[in-house]
Amino acid sequence: MGKYGLWIRLHIGGIEMKNKKRIILFLVIYIIFILILNIVKYKALLFMGDSVDFLISRSSRVLKTVRNFLLLEIMLLIISMAADYFKLNVKKNTMKFLKSGYLNMILESDSFSLKEAGIGKFLSNFTNDMAAVESDFCGNLLDMIYHISNFVLGIVILMKIDYRFLIAILFISVGISVYIIKTASFLQEKYGEKSEIFGQYTSYVKEILSGYTIIKNNNLFSRVKSDFETVNKNVQDKGYEIDKFLTYISAIHQLIYILSFSVLLVMSLYMYKIGLITIGTIIIISNSSDKIISPTVMVTVSIPRLKGGYSILKRIIAKFGVKNDVTEKKKLRDRVKSIEFKNVQYDAGGKEIIKNFTYTFNTSLSYFIYGLSGSGKSTIVKLLIGYISPDSGEILINGDSISGIQTDDYYGRIQYVPQDIFLFEDTVLNNITMFSKCEQEKLNKAIELSGLNKFISELPAGLNTVITENGTNISGGEKRRIGVARAIVKDPDLIVLDEPFADLDSDIVEGIDGALLKLKDSGFIVISHIRSSHFNSYNKKIEILNGIISK
Repeated sequence: MGKYGLWIRLHIGGIEMKNKKRIILFLVIYIIFILILNIVKYKALLFMGDSVDFLISRSSRVLKTVRNFLLLEIMLLIISMAADYFKLNVKKNTMKFLKSGYLNMILESDSFSLKEAGIGKFLSNFTNDMAAVESDFCGNLLDMIYHISNFVLGIVILMKIDYRFLIAILFISVGISVYIIKTASFLQEKYGEKSEIFGQYTSYVKEILSGYTIIKNNNLFSRVKSDFETVNKNVQDKGYEIDKFLTYISAIHQLIYILSFSVLLVMSLYMYKIGLITIGTIIIISNSSDKIISPTVMVTVSIPRLKGGYSILKRIIAKFGVKNDVTEKKKLRDRVKSIEFKNVQYDAGGKEIIKNFTYTFNTSLSYFIYGLSGSGKSTIVKLLIGYISPDSGEILINGDSISGIQTDDYYGRIQYVPQDIFLFEDTVLNNITMFSKCEQEKLNKAIELSGLNKFISELPAGLNTVITENGTNISGGEKRRIGVARAIVKDPDLIVLDEPFADLDSDIVEGIDGALLKLKDSGFIVISHIRSSHFNSYNKKIEILNGIISK
């Protein structure tokens, strides 16, 4: 895939990073403030050493030097706060961009593939993995800029005092780096395993919550608890394994840290004894050494986390595989008049679902596609509306291949009404119009044809009544009618309804079916295993048997 930089041009879900300039601007300003911070630190450190020497020698210059030192410390506080502000803005805008891009990728994915991959995995990416990228990659990367600048400052100061101190410190730092880098590959592997286990954990919890009714009705609590304890144990054990290893690393670092400063202290005291340096210089050496050793420890400790976070980031970005080929596709110039299947075949899980399916749908007619469960009816729907692509054969829209037509344009002409109608926690009006402006005449027509007049008139606030929690405050039949009205109000060329009569009372089925047959401006296709009394009123009746049209 190649390496991705957060601060350069990056495409996610086919959308160029709109806030690229803002992120780069904040990053540049952050780096500038870090540079200024280190210049001030350098001056403050020199004043601190002079203050100690003047105090010991009882020089009259001590008060002025201390005053200057305190002023620089105040400046350091202000500059540090400013640097932190821009650092937080870089991280905030970067994560906002990544999450928006990831959501865009999901919205651009075909729903069948999304469901097949497992919604829990995408949910895990949005929660666990994004949090890991924010802390382990973005946070560590920005911290490294700060630590590296401190490292350079320490080198400059020690070079100014005595190169022998610099050689000793660098020798110690190299030893620390070699040790930590050897642990990096192990931790990187463990972080990857942790991300995978967290994904499984999230998927399992989602599965439990989604199937709560089934679990309760079948008294599966003991089994669910047992399975959950296993999954939960795996998650906690993996986190414990990583934390324990990090604790060992930290303890060894502390030991090296103490030994290093002991060596420096002995060297400094010896040079002080022979008159080469002063007490103030010893303080400067101690502080400067810390500016080399501490960043070395922090950077090398962060390397495993940085690599782990980067591997997660690459995996997330790898999912942003939506092709940005809109410019290569054609727009539909005319209304959709025909949808032709030519020798279409589709396989799933090694099983042939649709077999050399050939048929032409005319959008001026009404179709009733029926057949037993598993016969391939719903697969034909998904192929027709472009949610999935055939393994062989082709699907033509007005004679042009569906793969060469702009997706947004195509979806605008064909409205799909799924069996499970999703409703937003918003007004009935917004759930019908999908938050778009709509002519009153079109709205009234959609409400009338879908049979919602009586339902809306009985609501406390009419069309402005708020639907709660995906329609828990209305019946299944009314949800289905809202789905139909939502399709009609768009004035499409074709309406495709997947199992619109499932789990509904016969009188509701007759009402919805009768409303559909009143449509004049749009053709429609009903896919159902239930035949209504209006069955013979459809222009075309098609029985699907084992993926082919029954003779």
